[in-house]
Amino acid sequence: MCGPQNVILLSLGLWAGTLVAPLPRAHSQEDGVPAPGAPLPDGPLPGIDEWAEAIAQSSQGRWAGQRVPYPLTSARPQGPNTVTLSSSTHPIALHASSRIPVNTLQHHLTAAEDTLETLAQLGWSTLALGGTLDGTLGGSPVLDVYLRPQNFQPQGSFSREPTQAGTDRLTHHTRLDGAHTHATVPEALAWTDIPPCTSTAITQALLRGTHPAEAHTWIRETARWVAYRTTGTWGCTPTQQPKGELTQEENKEPTHASAALPAPMLELLAKRWGDHAIHSLYEMARQHTWDGTALRGSPDLFETLRAYATRAKNETMEDLLVDLNIQYHQLQGATHPPQPVTSANNTTLPIHHHTPSVAPWRANHLALPSPNHDQPLRVWLRGEYGVKWKLVASRFDANGKLMGHIHGTQKEPHKAYLVVEPQPNTQSLLFTAINLSARLPDADRPDPNTRAATLILK
Repeated sequence: MCGPQNVILLSLGLWAGTLVAPLPRAHSQEDGVPAPGAPLPDGPLPGIDEWAEAIAQSSQGRWAGQRVPYPLTSARPQGPNTVTLSSSTHPIALHASSRIPVNTLQHHLTAAEDTLETLAQLGWSTLALGGTLDGTLGGSPVLDVYLRPQNFQPQGSFSREPTQAGTDRLTHHTRLDGAHTHATVPEALAWTDIPPCTSTAITQALLRGTHPAEAHTWIRETARWVAYRTTGTWGCTPTQQPKGELTQEENKEPTHASAALPAPMLELLAKRWGDHAIHSLYEMARQHTWDGTALRGSPDLFETLRAYATRAKNETMEDLLVDLNIQYHQLQGATHPPQPVTSANNTTLPIHHHTPSVAPWRANHLALPSPNHDQPLRVWLRGEYGVKWKLVASRFDANGKLMGHIHGTQKEPHKAYLVVEPQPNTQSLLFTAINLSARLPDADRPDPNTRAATLILK
């Protein structure tokens, strides 16, 4: 006799049997895996395979941030009569024509070795940079430096700049994005130009190897800073410019003027936060691109600068950039500063000064020598709409030493006002108008917020 419990057990058993029953022949091992794109055969539960595949795809992370193109490859200089001089202490090999004197080659090699020593002191160890070396593309597993003849023009780089960082190919054995690179330097350089130019090229190649997605302007300015730390000269500006090449300042780039901090500002930043700070910014910007057809371009160095300032140093980007712009004007030896300084030759009040247009996060300065006034000096800033402006007055004594700053008050983003009280020790005044755009500069996304302002002194 079959009771209700037995009926239930029998029903469960039959249902379970359908689940463990052999799969239809369409899923048997003999038939193999269905062709890609072909409809999947129905299993014991219709639609279960499509549902599982949709769940698997939705669980994969997808990059929604900025992407930048892969770096263009650049050919290496080739010649029939080439000699190679390798370092016995550092992973560097110098390739040049046999007509170049040996003492010139040694001068280049010494500068390259000194640059690697400087990079190590600034936080970039040779071991960390070793993953970007080029294998045997230059004949040995070291970084290759080529003395470039005048008739050779590399492709895929800023070919009219004196120094070059050529990209051979992306690396596939490193955990983070990287590239095999090489450096080229003009062979026709004055003796005094060899150390800074070789140093600039070495740093450009190594940084391009570890940061293939970073903007060229950041790589170039960092290389100029490393050259200053190594040789005392801000990058490569040859005394006798090779034919067909332009200096870095004359070269017209497809990037925005404020797409990187200039090299002297990097020196100020290193003094402010320590020598390893610039290396830390670069390490924070490294990425691992595992999908898509372009490299991940975020965070870039401006984004890591903001994160480092706010989280590690408890500073705002506005305060940091204001200080750097003012100190940049005071830094002696900063060649070709991009921030114009206008001197008010006529100190008769009132003064109406219209500043040139200034790029975002950059500044214009108005110097007022010998402000012989016994009454408070009132200053207004009237900037063009669309950005926030910052007005700062700086006092200097007879020796040019900074005595202090006066920050303007604001009720509207494009207007500022301050009062300078007379002081007997004040020898000169400097008024700084800073364009604080609403977004960070980005070499890959030019900011159209270049603006001008007017300073009124009464």
